[in-house]
Amino acid sequence: MNAQAKKIWPKTPDGAIDWEMVFEDEASGFIPLIAKSQSLDALGQTTSVVIRMLFTRKGDEVEVQNHIKELNAIIAVCGRSGKLDAAKENSAGLLRKIKKSRIEKARAYVERKKRGAGLERRSNLFSGIAGAVGKALYDKLLSPKGLIALAGVLAVIVLIILYVVFEQFKGQIAGVEEEPAVTEKAKKKGPSGQEIKKEPPLRLVLLRPFHWPLSASREKNNKSVTYSILYFVEPEEGPSALCRNYPVVMDIVHQVFNRAHPKKGPTADEDLAIVGAQVIKDVNAKLRRDVVRRIKIYAYGDSRFQAAKRGECTVAADENK
Repeated sequence: MNAQAKKIWPKTPDGAIDWEMVFEDEASGFIPLIAKSQSLDALGQTTSVVIRMLFTRKGDEVEVQNHIKELNAIIAVCGRSGKLDAAKENSAGLLRKIKKSRIEKARAYVERKKRGAGLERRSNLFSGIAGAVGKALYDKLLSPKGLIALAGVLAVIVLIILYVVFEQFKGQIAGVEEEPAVTEKAKKKGPSGQEIKKEPPLRLVLLRPFHWPLSASREKNNKSVTYSILYFVEPEEGPSALCRNYPVVMDIVHQVFNRAHPKKGPTADEDLAIVGAQVIKDVNAKLRRDVVRRIKIYAYGDSRFQAAKRGECTVAADENK
C-alpha cells in the first residue's frame, strides 16, 4: 500500500517527488491531515501512520523508531496539560523536519541525474568523435598505402637516431679517443707545462755608422762601404749597457768584419747575416749578458739604413715602431 501511495505522489518537473506538496497541500497534505485530529490519541495514531508511510525501505526501522519515540514524547507532555493544539503544532514540526530532509535528498537526486545526463551526452559525443577519428586513422594508416608511408617515416626516424649515435661515439667505435682541443692557455705553455710569459718588446739601439774597410786599398773593386748596424736589445738594461760600452762594441764589430766580411766584390744579405750572428755572439759574451737579441746590417744607400742621430749612441724605440 505504501509503494502504491508513492507512485501517485506529485512530482516536480525534474521527476523528483514534490515533498512540499506532499506535506503542505491543503487537500491531501500530511500536515493538514494531522491537524484535523480531534484528540491526542487520534493525533498520535495519524502521525504514526504518516511516519511509517514515509519510511518503508529496508533499514529505515531505526529512523522510524526514533521519530515514533519523539512523537510519543510530544503526546505525553501535551496529554498531561491537555493542550491538543500544542501537540498538533509540535507534531507538525516533527513532520516538517522530515520534509526538510526529503527536500534536500530530492535536490541531490536531481543534481546527480543532471550530471549523469551530461556525462552521458559527453560520452556519446566523445564516442562519436573517437569513432570518426579511428575510422579516419584506419583508412589513412592501416590501408596498404598508409602502411607503406608509415614504414617509410619509421625508417627515416631510425636512420636519424643511428646517425646521431654514430656521431657521438665514432671516436670510441674507431678505437681512438679524439685529442682534446688545444686551448689558448695550453698554447701559452712550454714543453714542461709551465706557462710561457710574453716577452716585452725589444728596444732599438743605433750606433754611429762606420766605413769598411777602415782604409780603402788601391784596388779598383775594393772601395770603402758605410754600414749601419741596428741592434735590437732587451728593453730593461740593454740600451744603457750597449751605449756605455760603445767602444768595446765597435771594437768587436771591427774584429768580426775583419774575419767574416768578404774581401772583394759586393756583399750579399747572406754574408751580412753571418757577420751579424757573430757580432751578437761576441758582444753578449763580452758583456756577460744576453743583451743583443737581433741585428740588422744595412749599407749606405739602402732605404732601411739608419744611424745614431746624436753622438755615438741613440735609443730609438721598441722593435714594433
